[in-house]
Amino acid sequence: MTIKTKFSKFIPNSSGNITILSAIALPVLLLIVGSAVSLSDANNKKSKLQSHADIMSLTMAKQKLELTGVNARAYFHEYMSSEMSSNDDCTFKMKKRKKRGFAEATVRCSGETPSFLGGFLDQKTLPYSVTSTAVMQTDDNIYEVAFVFDISDSMEGQEIEELKASLNTISESSLFDSEASRVSFIPFANTVRLSTKLENFVTPGVGYDDAGGVYNGCFDRDATDPNIDLRSNPSFSLVVNALSSGRGVCPDESMTAVFHEKVTEWAIKDLVSNIETSFGTGLSDALVWGFRSLDPGLRGILSTNSAYPLSVGTSSKHIIMMTDGRPYDRPWSGPGGGAVTQQLSLDRFEDVCAQLPFEANGINFHLINYNNKKLTSEHIQVFEGCVRGDGEFYDVQTGDLTAVIRDITNKVTALRLSQ
Repeated sequence: MTIKTKFSKFIPNSSGNITILSAIALPVLLLIVGSAVSLSDANNKKSKLQSHADIMSLTMAKQKLELTGVNARAYFHEYMSSEMSSNDDCTFKMKKRKKRGFAEATVRCSGETPSFLGGFLDQKTLPYSVTSTAVMQTDDNIYEVAFVFDISDSMEGQEIEELKASLNTISESSLFDSEASRVSFIPFANTVRLSTKLENFVTPGVGYDDAGGVYNGCFDRDATDPNIDLRSNPSFSLVVNALSSGRGVCPDESMTAVFHEKVTEWAIKDLVSNIETSFGTGLSDALVWGFRSLDPGLRGILSTNSAYPLSVGTSSKHIIMMTDGRPYDRPWSGPGGGAVTQQLSLDRFEDVCAQLPFEANGINFHLINYNNKKLTSEHIQVFEGCVRGDGEFYDVQTGDLTAVIRDITNKVTALRLSQ
């Protein structure tokens, strides 16, 4: 008799135990896995449902405020039929408070998803629900916004196309819901091209362009000294429109700056469709003209649509500047080129920022660095130090410009969403 045989009667038989343990553990394991899958699926569907509810509440509040409750209800039912799953159910509640210009829309939605736990807990579905409340209020403020944007030759290609797309979204912003609000579009290369309304500020016989003695809208450096008042010093010359190399430094005539106009979709599209690039990155000159577009004393000169009186504090003023390059306004920065000119241009931009009385005129300055990976720490420090008021410095990559401009305009408005 072997030892194993001798003592086998004392060794317990475990085969049945394994079977019993498996029978107990498998349902528990399936319950855990099923719970995780069910909850993950429910959370995903709840997240999507929340997005739908947000869209509906925001749009309905806006329509309730600007149009009628009938439009808002029609939108709700149309959205439900075209965008929502048949398993989702939504209700809404709207009110327009007695306070002038205040509308609110609340959307509550519920749904359910199949549960993997039905066989264990007799729970065939998992329910979920979301709520979204949007409040829209008419802002009594008048908005005056100057969009100052770079059309230097480095913008050629994808960047200029994204700029066009970004500008085309501006008419959709609630910034300009007020009939009194105004917008300026100031394209710049080495200089800014100004309309013939400014021709009376040019000294006769001194202004010239390629053709000689003809107004071209591109003022010399003296005219962009922020300490000079154009109204009392109408004695400036114009600058030549091209370098000896033939590269244009002044925006094309179709890119003449638009000052202080009411926002209309056609006007924006007309400007955007004509965007062409030129040479140079004259940030200083562009910023000065952006500032002047918000000057109460100059608005009437710059635009026929600026006759209404505004004083500091009665409007919300913003300059939004976008550039893809370092300051480079050759040949008027001084001697030299390359790094020398760039440093002179940067120094001048910093000086102009320090001299312009942003705060005294209630102007907020937002500065966007667009797809420019060559900025030094000194450039970034100057750019960040130049923003004013509620403005910020944005470092934006290709593909994000439209979203950032929309983010800036949304921050300025009174629109808010609470969940």
